[in-house]
Amino acid sequence: MFQIMWVICTFDLPTKNKKERKAYTQFRLLLLSEGLHMIQYSIYGKAMSSFEKAKLFSVRIAAHIPENGSVKFFFLTDKQMGMTLSFTKGERIEDEKTSLPSQGELF
Repeated sequence: MFQIMWVICTFDLPTKNKKERKAYTQFRLLLLSEGLHMIQYSIYGKAMSSFEKAKLFSVRIAAHIPENGSVKFFFLTDKQMGMTLSFTKGERIEDEKTSLPSQGELF
């Protein structure tokens, strides 16, 4: 059965010195190069074509976690992601980043 899954990557990485800031930047750039987009600071997401692909994707990303970093991956169905409410300054906004990508972007 085809079910779109969203993989949400949240992370806390140390940035106390130059080496840690460089590792933080490299990890963030890796997420962007892998097609994730920033939902909020330290929260990135991507739609995947199945749960299995989302799990494999997260394991591949996890191999690049910087030393002393904490990273969590959450998996949401498209329906669950669609129920997300976004607010800015107390007013609800439509979040384009959590809308379903076109079919070609999934594969």
